[in-house]
Amino acid sequence: MASLSNAADKLVREAIAKAQAIEDAVYDLKAVNPREKKVVDHRTPAQLLEAIAEKGKEVGAAQTRLRSLM
Repeated sequence: MASLSNAADKLVREAIAKAQAIEDAVYDLKAVNPREKKVVDHRTPAQLLEAIAEKGKEVGAAQTRLRSLM
């Protein structure tokens, strides 16, 4: 009797999984732009660190300017 119950449980789980897959497919309504151009950053880690350092200098200069205005 236990194997019959296990088989029934398995069928129920499979049916629920199928129903969930159908529901997920129906409600997946996100819009995707097929012409979207992917932006890829090809800089090396060293170049990224240099860019961050440069932006840090710009931020520091802006903070100094703002403090002088207060």
